[in-house]
Amino acid sequence: MEDVTLNPAMGRYLDMLNNAKPDLANGIHANENYAREFMQLFTIGPNLLNANGTPQIQNGAFVPTYTQADIQALARAFTGWTFAPSANCAQYPNYNSNGGSPMVPCDAYHDTDPKTLFANTAFQKVLPQSQAAQQDLKDALDTIFMHPNLPPFVARRMIQHLVTSNPSPTYVTRVANSFASGTFTSGSVTFGVASDRGNMQALIAAVLLDPEARGGDDPTTENPVDGHLREPVLFVANVLRAFHATTDVNNSIAYLALDMGGEFLFNSGSVFNFFSPLYEIPAADFNTPPTAPLSGPEFQIFTSASSLARVNDIESVIFSPSFDAHTRIDLSAYAAIAGNDSDLGIMVDGMNLQLLHGTMLPEMRTAILTAVSARPSDDPMGRAQTAAYLVVSSSQYQVQR
Repeated sequence: MEDVTLNPAMGRYLDMLNNAKPDLANGIHANENYAREFMQLFTIGPNLLNANGTPQIQNGAFVPTYTQADIQALARAFTGWTFAPSANCAQYPNYNSNGGSPMVPCDAYHDTDPKTLFANTAFQKVLPQSQAAQQDLKDALDTIFMHPNLPPFVARRMIQHLVTSNPSPTYVTRVANSFASGTFTSGSVTFGVASDRGNMQALIAAVLLDPEARGGDDPTTENPVDGHLREPVLFVANVLRAFHATTDVNNSIAYLALDMGGEFLFNSGSVFNFFSPLYEIPAADFNTPPTAPLSGPEFQIFTSASSLARVNDIESVIFSPSFDAHTRIDLSAYAAIAGNDSDLGIMVDGMNLQLLHGTMLPEMRTAILTAVSARPSDDPMGRAQTAAYLVVSSSQYQVQR
């Protein structure tokens, strides 16, 4: 949390850089931009949650996690920071960018009046009079870090990004508990450190090794609504990584993700990223509507046009010797065995293990073998390309399980 808060790129993007103390006589207020997004997007979210990640409801409505007064207080706690080195405080506000070092405190421009976070709640914290910028920052971050919303909020977001868009409340609870306790145990192995709240080793192990996360390892226990759509940037990156791509310094790879759904790396339209983590797939998109709405964040940028762009662009990646004149994939290991009809099954099974962790449906395997066999045996690279294209353009690969 502190590293992101003091990152100079973040400081410039969300206006914590040169955020000076209020001067009400001259109409100057502490900039609230980073304080708001820090709570809303990065840490505790806008509404109070139960321990299982579901929203708390009072009188039929969500319960806000923070108020406008909390945003203003946190914004004041975040005042008085500029680009490193500390000598830049003499020229505050300083815009001489030093992107390689954390921002530095300038106490002369920090609001030293007392500040109250989460007033009149069980989580209230008063930052006392005359504290320096560094101490106010530490106390504010510590307060939010200990907020009970943080574990379930982070747990659900991590699960959605790494495993499934629709985790069960019990799955979220288990991950949140590991985040809070600092440990996660799987079999005889314990990850993390006891009482080390927020231990990332424990959190990630809990996300990836939970029984719900591993359910798809056995096809008979797979939940049909598990998994999540690979967003364009990760879709492209996974294909290139799987097939040992090499590239130069040209950045044209980024334009593939732009074409596949408007996801131009590092250039989202807003702080809310390219799609909302709260997006739900319209029930009309299902032949048999589910009993409850399905979460599908990445599907917000998945349209008829982008679905065609995904398969067309990935065809270019696989079939062009150098699809953008700068990047190449390597299918030579598969092509080495594709010339023998008796080895085609081995080739397809290898891609199944590498790309689908062995879950390819029998019907899909048969269809790919039929298509590959239709290509002449004296074109082994063409056979390997055909198999690779059919696997990675399939819905089974595009929806990661």
